[in-house]
Amino acid sequence: MKRVAHLVINLHHGGAEQLVVRWVRARLAALGNDSTYVITLDELGDLAQRLPEANLFCLDAKRHRKPWDRVAVRDLRQFLQAKQIDVVHSHNLAAQQYGVLGTVRSAVAHVQTQHGANTHVLGMGNRLRSAALSRLTDAVVAVSGGTRDSMVAQQFISQQKIRLIPNGVADYQPVDSEAVAAARAECGLADCFVFGSVGRLAVVKGWERFLPVFARFLEQVGDGDALPPRLLLVGDGPERAAIEQQAQSLGIGEFVVFAGFQTDPQPWLALMDVFVLPSLSEGLSVALLEALESGLYACVTDVGDCGDVVREVGHGTVLCPDDGAWADQLLAIYQEAPERRVKVLSSSAGARIYSQSHCLQTYEDLYLSLSAQL
Repeated sequence: MKRVAHLVINLHHGGAEQLVVRWVRARLAALGNDSTYVITLDELGDLAQRLPEANLFCLDAKRHRKPWDRVAVRDLRQFLQAKQIDVVHSHNLAAQQYGVLGTVRSAVAHVQTQHGANTHVLGMGNRLRSAALSRLTDAVVAVSGGTRDSMVAQQFISQQKIRLIPNGVADYQPVDSEAVAAARAECGLADCFVFGSVGRLAVVKGWERFLPVFARFLEQVGDGDALPPRLLLVGDGPERAAIEQQAQSLGIGEFVVFAGFQTDPQPWLALMDVFVLPSLSEGLSVALLEALESGLYACVTDVGDCGDVVREVGHGTVLCPDDGAWADQLLAIYQEAPERRVKVLSSSAGARIYSQSHCLQTYEDLYLSLSAQL
C-alpha cells in the first residue's frame, strides 16, 4: 500500500473536487485511515466536511507571490515527510505546479490528472508553464481522449507522456419510489416531465446558451395531456444569480427549479426524466456517467468525450453544433418520452472502463509502478 496525498486548489463544489472526495473515501475505506490525504492550496471548501479532519491539510498558499509561495512549498514538503507520503496526486495546473515543487529531487512520486481542456489557461505563458511542469511530473493523466488531444495541441505536452485513464463512477443506488414522489412534490415537480442536470453553475457549463433554447421549447409544447416540462438544476456556483435572473427575464422562472448545492447529488437523479449537459467544454463528465449509470436518457453537447459516450451506449441525444436546432431536439425527446431507467452503462461494452473500481485500480497500479522506479 502506498500513502497518497491528493493536491487540489480547494474542495469547493465542482466535478473534479467531487471526484477526488469519492476517490479518497473509497481508498480510506479499503486501505485505512493513514492511506490517503487531501492537501488544498487555498481554503478547504464545502466538500471537506465529507472527509475526516485528520486527513485534510490546508497550505493556505499565497499564490499571488511570484514565482511561488516559498513558505507553502516548505510546509508541503514537511507534511509529505511527516506523513511518509509515497505519491502526490495533483489535479489541474495550479496544483501541479506546487506538486512539482513539493516532490522534485525527492523520493515522492508525482501524478498529475487533467480533468478537462482547461480553456481558461491557454495563454502562451500558461502553455509553456504546463509543458515545463509536465516534463518534471512522473506521470501525466488525461480523463478523456478529447482532453488528451487538447493537452497535446494547446499545452505542448508530448502525447507519449500522457496516459489515458477515463473517469469512473460507483454503482447507482436506487431510491425508493415513495421518497422520489415526495421529493418531486416538495420541489413542485409532481406530475411533471423533468429535464435536469447536476453540476457547478459556471459559464463553461453553457446554461446562458441553453435557457433561451428551453424557452423556445416551452413555446412549442402544447397544452394537451402531456406532463408539463420543467428544468431542475442541482448545484451552485458563481453564475447562479445570473442564471436565475436570465430565467426570469425570459419569462420561464416558474419552469426552472434551482435545488442548490447538494452534498450527495446522486439521489436527485431519481427526480429527473432526462439528463441535460449543454457544456461548452468538458473532459469526461462524471455527472454524465452517473446519470447514465442511473439509467437516465442523456442530452449532451458534443464536447470532450461526452458525445462519444452517449453514442456508445445508445441511450441519449447529442445536440447539434447549431443551437438553433436544439429546441426541436428537446421537443422530439419530450414527445417520445424515452424510458427513464435503462441500465445502458452497466450493460454496455464499456461498463468496466467507466466503473469507479476499474479507474481506482488503474491508479493504484500506476502508484506502485512509479514508486518502484524511484
